[in-house]
Amino acid sequence: MIHSHVYHLFRTPCVALLAALAVMLIPATPVNAQDVDKRANTVGVEILGRALLYSANYERSFNRIGAGAGVAVWSFGSDTAVIVPIYASFRPVGSVNSLYLAGGATVGGESRTFFDRPVTAGTLSVGFEHRSSSGLVIRPTATYGFTRDGGIVWPGVLVGFRF
Repeated sequence: MIHSHVYHLFRTPCVALLAALAVMLIPATPVNAQDVDKRANTVGVEILGRALLYSANYERSFNRIGAGAGVAVWSFGSDTAVIVPIYASFRPVGSVNSLYLAGGATVGGESRTFFDRPVTAGTLSVGFEHRSSSGLVIRPTATYGFTRDGGIVWPGVLVGFRF
């Protein structure tokens, strides 16, 4: 008897679409098993990643969406390069363990000509983020850096702390 009612209910495309939407939104509700953390700021060091060798990063989260920036300074003999990654991030599910998606740009150049002739590359990152209850953040990623001439996939890992 119940089976026939369920079958009849899902024969209507509109109801089936609403049911599918409700199932997809369940992980985004605060009723899920992982509580939403109130610490919205993350600072850390990213090894490799968006700035190629390393960067000191700050990210501010607004629920599941974040905005971040970093800085790295490299010295090569008498030349100094400044690298600045800027990005927006998205963590679609979970608060302790989550898929991590980000996109942005990395700007770099010699320190004395940084604002005159910067080099810019787009970045798309995918990874996994673990946020411990003590505030430790570990985020391994693969970043696709690209310009008009092509691109490369580059690994990275951020180790940081939330506050």
